[in-house]
Amino acid sequence: MLTSEAGKTIEKMYWGHVRAMSPAERMRDCFRMFQSFYSQAALRYQKEHPGIDERKLRIAMAKRLYGGDPRTRTLIEMAEAEQRERTNEH
Repeated sequence: MLTSEAGKTIEKMYWGHVRAMSPAERMRDCFRMFQSFYSQAALRYQKEHPGIDERKLRIAMAKRLYGGDPRTRTLIEMAEAEQRERTNEH
């Protein structure tokens, strides 16, 4: 939360804009923000792990984003096991 008068004015304008949006517009903007965040995080991960294939990247990103949820973690672990099986088949 912003504390300066200018900051408070900007924040008030921002929330007024958000409240004026339709639910579909809010969802669209939320999805765009998520896409932007995901793209930036994936690029950073690829720089840390050069040559990572797309499937491994998707699993790694799922861990970062959803790994705290036990049910989702189980699904991620199943995807990892499937990836290992695919790798061992070749």
